[in-house]
Amino acid sequence: EVAGGCEKDLLRLERRDPAIGELARQRISDFRAGWGQPGLRLHRMESTKDLWSLSVSLDVRIIAHHASGVFTLCFVGHHPEADRWLKRR
Repeated sequence: EVAGGCEKDLLRLERRDPAIGELARQRISDFRAGWGQPGLRLHRMESTKDLWSLSVSLDVRIIAHHASGVFTLCFVGHHPEADRWLKRR
């Protein structure tokens, strides 16, 4: 699932950097195809048990919430923006 806020973040990212936005969409597609793929660089956030980070690039990541076997993509953006999002959560 993709939360509405995540879709807005993705559109914003695509406007700023179309290549990175396309890469983020590809990563989301890959994630939907099978989140257990080793190349996805998916890991649990240390600060919480229900949030996970999915790397898009060295500078961009997707934050996902995991509950009851379902991942919901909540945020996509550059690392500093992701850190600010996490602090507001």
